[in-house]
Amino acid sequence: MQNSFLSSLRSDFQCLNLKTIKILDLYCGDGLAATGYLSVKELLNCDVEIVGIDRNPACVNSYPGEFIHGNVRDFVSKSFFNEFDIVHASPPCQSFSRLKHFAKHHDNGEELFFIRDFLRSYSGRSILENVVCAPIHKDVVLRGNMFHLLTLKERIFETNNLPFIITPPRSSHFVNKPNYYITVAGGGSKGNHYLLDHVKLNCRELWSLAMGVSHFNKFTAHGLAEGIPPAFTRFILSSILHCL
Repeated sequence: MQNSFLSSLRSDFQCLNLKTIKILDLYCGDGLAATGYLSVKELLNCDVEIVGIDRNPACVNSYPGEFIHGNVRDFVSKSFFNEFDIVHASPPCQSFSRLKHFAKHHDNGEELFFIRDFLRSYSGRSILENVVCAPIHKDVVLRGNMFHLLTLKERIFETNNLPFIITPPRSSHFVNKPNYYITVAGGGSKGNHYLLDHVKLNCRELWSLAMGVSHFNKFTAHGLAEGIPPAFTRFILSSILHCL
């Protein structure tokens, strides 16, 4: 059963000749997930095009692909999704976060339930990402120390119509030094500076380093707190393509 599924999936991608993978990025935020997807073209012989949709117009300043300002619900249709090879969704997670009592605003999970139910009924390939307590399937569980990052940020992924992905082992590096890791959450401390290896960094720069991205990026502190390390989506897409 799995072999026939992979053969069908492989055939679908071979029709594209693996020259271009088109990804739709729902609730895209500043574009950290997109950054990971786009970095795959440096590893494999294919190009990646990505379109992000978010209701926050400021995301256009940092998003690395084509950005559409709008409500995701206005774009949810099978005909639109079929224009892409993979649909990725990162709906708001505050309702399911362990820190939800500190959040100023949350949507009671309505967006997650809406897009989760639609993607499960959709016949195309999709990836749904959220926090570990979210009510979605834990097909893939990734944590920062799996990629030697300075954050222990953990996320789960529900995949539909995609091959099984083997999760990498957690690194034992600094396992006995919990204070070494950096918590990337909340609004950030404006005006504060931190010393890391004798280098003075502000909050946004420190969080960028923890998430594995250059501090010369345009991501905001809020975008870094809401987003996921690009290493996560880089791993997922490269794993999918290696299975084909």
